[in-house]
Amino acid sequence: MPSWPICRALAPMCRRPTCKWQREPSDMVPGLITAVLLLLFVGGCIWLWRPGNKPALDAAAQMPLDDDKEGTA
Repeated sequence: MPSWPICRALAPMCRRPTCKWQREPSDMVPGLITAVLLLLFVGGCIWLWRPGNKPALDAAAQMPLDDDKEGTA
């Protein structure tokens, strides 16, 4: 059974060591970006659900309705 040329080309890449101490630093970048984005999301959720933000969020929720009231008066 013949093997595909692409398989022979990628075979050396599959044989590289997988020891965690031999990985390149750039292998950790996607994980760090994910961790930072997760922290930003959780921080934003906590900030939005604080009781001190309720008046500002209520005012922002009423903004589209306030525009209609000004136009009919």
